[in-house]
Amino acid sequence: MAGKGKGPAIDIDLGTTYSCIGVWQHSRVEIIVNDQENRMTPSYVGFTDSGHLIGDVAKNQVEKKQFAEEKISSMVIVKMREIVEAFLGSTVKNAVVAIPAYFNDSQHIPTKDAGVIFGLNMMHIINEPTTATIAYSLDDKETSVGSKNVLIFDLGGGTFDVSLLTIDEGIYKVKVTAGDIHLGGEDFDNRMVNYFILEFKRKNKKNISVNPRSLRSVRIDLRAHILDLWKG
Repeated sequence: MAGKGKGPAIDIDLGTTYSCIGVWQHSRVEIIVNDQENRMTPSYVGFTDSGHLIGDVAKNQVEKKQFAEEKISSMVIVKMREIVEAFLGSTVKNAVVAIPAYFNDSQHIPTKDAGVIFGLNMMHIINEPTTATIAYSLDDKETSVGSKNVLIFDLGGGTFDVSLLTIDEGIYKVKVTAGDIHLGGEDFDNRMVNYFILEFKRKNKKNISVNPRSLRSVRIDLRAHILDLWKG
């Protein structure tokens, strides 16, 4: 790991479905909104004839291309850095990246490479349960004294995991992690999309599941309503 660096450091939660970015200021972590006024940015990269799109606008692209894992991750990381630099009004070089609990050592390397490709000093790569526990500890000063067990439930967009951690005199250690890497919020979305498809077919005698653009439109509208509920 690159280690210490001068200047502000950002924290990037690089998720399989959504990513977000935060910065420490005013004695707390500030989660930065993107250009769509959302705190979460889809971990999507879409391509056009003139370049590429990242985030919400990329999800509207139907075409598919294959790229190396670190190449796509680096594009998402750069987007995250652009969001926070616009917020801070200054250049950011240092980053801490949170990764899924199930990532092994071989998966850490592409994540680190993704940041290095675009000149970021990757100070630390930390698994998500540890970052959640650190955030919890910031609001609970008693965690820095004695020993405590903490159970973290993480239901993400693409995966679900439960981790047992110990906090001993301010030292965090993941004891065990279990879960399902094929269960997440996207699965709930898919169930609802399928329900709407069946309802539309029942009422209008048309099957929109055979039309990729209609299907994408249903999914986009669904996500918009979910985000409205989440914000409210």
